[in-house]
Amino acid sequence: MVGTVAAQTIAPPTTRLAGDVRVAAHENRLWLAQLQQRGYAVSWRLPGGPLTRAASFYAPIALLAAIGDDLYLFQSDGSFYRYSATGTTESAWIPEVNLPGQSLPLSLAAVGPVPYAVVLSETAAQLPPAATAAGPAASAPFEPGDAPLSLACYRSRRWWAVTPCPSAAAIDYRRGPGPRLACFDEKLWLFWSEDDEIVWQPYDVSSGRWLSSETLTVPGLTAFWTTTVNRIPVLVVRTDGSGREAIRFYRWTVELDEADTGTWVESGVKFSPAPAELSASDLSDAIGFNQHLGLLYVGPASAYLVFGRFDGPPAMSTVDLLAQPAAQRPTALVQAAWLGLLLLTLAIVFAFRRRHLVTPAALPADLSVAFTMQRLAGCLIDLLPLSLLTAFVLRIGWFDAWEQLGSWAVDPRMARFGLPDRSALTWWLLTVAIYALYAAVMELITSRTLGKMLVRTRVVTREGRRPATWQILLRNLLRLVELMPPFWILGFMVVLSQNRQRTGDVLANTLVVRRTYRPTDTSRHPDEKTGVPEDL
Repeated sequence: MVGTVAAQTIAPPTTRLAGDVRVAAHENRLWLAQLQQRGYAVSWRLPGGPLTRAASFYAPIALLAAIGDDLYLFQSDGSFYRYSATGTTESAWIPEVNLPGQSLPLSLAAVGPVPYAVVLSETAAQLPPAATAAGPAASAPFEPGDAPLSLACYRSRRWWAVTPCPSAAAIDYRRGPGPRLACFDEKLWLFWSEDDEIVWQPYDVSSGRWLSSETLTVPGLTAFWTTTVNRIPVLVVRTDGSGREAIRFYRWTVELDEADTGTWVESGVKFSPAPAELSASDLSDAIGFNQHLGLLYVGPASAYLVFGRFDGPPAMSTVDLLAQPAAQRPTALVQAAWLGLLLLTLAIVFAFRRRHLVTPAALPADLSVAFTMQRLAGCLIDLLPLSLLTAFVLRIGWFDAWEQLGSWAVDPRMARFGLPDRSALTWWLLTVAIYALYAAVMELITSRTLGKMLVRTRVVTREGRRPATWQILLRNLLRLVELMPPFWILGFMVVLSQNRQRTGDVLANTLVVRRTYRPTDTSRHPDEKTGVPEDL
């Protein structure tokens, strides 16, 4: 998980997590996406609230945008996704409708809940024209004219072409830091650079027309970012004068008697303490969150989010995003309880069933103990679909949840990774409970589950007979213990025991068998003695 934004120190961590870091925010919600071993770990937080882990995203990310309570994301192949988080309710990544040809937008912003994107005009030409204040949507194809870039919007799960962009904005398409799209005062502002000038031109969504463009001269301009801080437009500009890079900050200032006009005024910012080695060349993004300006610095081996304010000292501290956060470990009492339960289970097995671990079962001649891989395949056939179904119902990331459980199983004390988050624990407890109930019901009726049917195995007693009701209930009740990650180590009982029995089988005096051949002489192998039908 990404480091906690509310951290109060920036001491160098002992363990670092290498990877690409992305950030997106609006005033009331901050999103962080950090590339780890298999994908991006995504987290979000509200002002004054804790960092909440979202479902990981297992693909390269090209563009992030925070819009309302949602995070919109384009992966590098042009696939478009949305993640919604309201309060503590999480939902999985929702595939949205891609742009034609899965092309990538150049920039993304929103007016209210509606995303707008700057796209290539050849992409916009494949979209239907959007309705504007000037009239309804046209039936004829969108005509961008000679403009290389166009504006598109995403509404009602469909992309619409809005209007051609000013042709000059294409200057930044190949070589510059733009164009960049932002929303200020319910208008879309399109920014681009021309040599030492930042040009911006507002688009009035309500009237459907571009307003006049203006320029800001910044000597030595090399890159710029746009954001809002406390609803005030802000420009963060990187300059290079005489080989020395610097960062400058501009705020949009409006005269009280001229509400429709304003100007960019260079302003000072007070930042939280940060490492001295941070370089202007490492600045990769700027965001506005919780009345603070946030600057993301990403270097070859570092990533920091530095917070500042224009009107006083910052209330938020610098965050080392590559520092591994402290693991949320359970209390010593809980750890002792888990260890005690494990030792108690093993003690009962060796005290009351020790002989069964080393003595071959007295099975009829046509039955043999099932192979270990046969048992594993039957279990996976039953368990994996149930886990996928519960993940879908609870709307959590299936791969991410399994990754957390695996970390817990490898490190039962959770000294390094900590407990899985609440959503993953809820998902697994529900999955195990349903699986144990399903297996118990199926085995009471047929002595086998669907998975056992497909791999041709069955549950019997050590004498090859149909198990009693108490035996079926006991072996499945113990699944609630065996399937918890700290007790996955008990799975080795199947390999070590003479009859390939798991712990539940040993205590219930049952085992899983396969038929070695079909009996042809019922007088030698009568089913009425074993209680096992021939279609095993």
